Amino acid sequence: MLYNRNIKSWILIYIVITTLSLSGCNPAVVVNEELKVVPADGSIPIREYFDQNWDEKTRKNFWFTSQGSQILPYTWFVHLERANSDQLFRNVDHMDALRFIPQDSSAANPGGLPIGFAPDFDQKTGRAWLGLTCSACHTNQLNYNGNKILIEGATAPYLHNGSVPNLWELLQEPQNRVKSFYVGNRKFDPIKVGFDTTEVSGKATLFQVENGSNEPIPGNSNAGHSYGTRLSVDAKMALIEFMKTL
Repeated sequence: MLYNRNIKSWILIYIVITTLSLSGCNPAVVVNEELKVVPADGSIPIREYFDQNWDEKTRKNFWFTSQGSQILPYTWFVHLERANSDQLFRNVDHMDALRFIPQDSSAANPGGLPIGFAPDFDQKTGRAWLGLTCSACHTNQLNYNGNKILIEGATAPYLHNGSVPNLWELLQEPQNRVKSFYVGNRKFDPIKVGFDTTEVSGKATLFQVENGSNEPIPGNSNAGHSYGTRLSVDAKMALIEFMKTL
């Protein structure tokens, strides 16, 4: 398994769902459930935004408009606590450690949840469910020169499974791309254009394309997307410099 921030988070959500289902809880049928706006559990950092022709209303519509997924009752997740702790699962520091992006509470985000955690109302019962939208993975934050910068759209690591750490590696022929690197760091690498994978911190996790026996790990392939891989080194660097201007 990839074990980048996206797939790691899916596993944790699966554990939450399994735990709740085993507890024997059965959601009661309700009509027109109203969600109270509760404060985010922790301090939301100040972030900067690139000019991507999106105003605040457009961004929040992308972040918190349901796309139809229903994972577990919304209020369950809002009040869910971490195992062996009285800290809320949605705590800002905890969700940041999982590489989600915490946000302040609002009418669109009543539970003070991260970007991409959206309420979806069951059309038959009116119950509010928690679901994920595309923005949970496709909005990201990078840190550069002490600034936290929010990006709408894909950021490193690249390819849909996050198996390539930066643009430089993406321009290498697939068989020559790095087979392992650390994920979990939001520090920007302005040369190779990706996240810094050299620093091993307490939040970093090793991603591997192959296991210890050099066998491919299912779902972790970094093959494909070979456009530009046969350019010279100078041409690859020139292409990266051009892409920085876009």
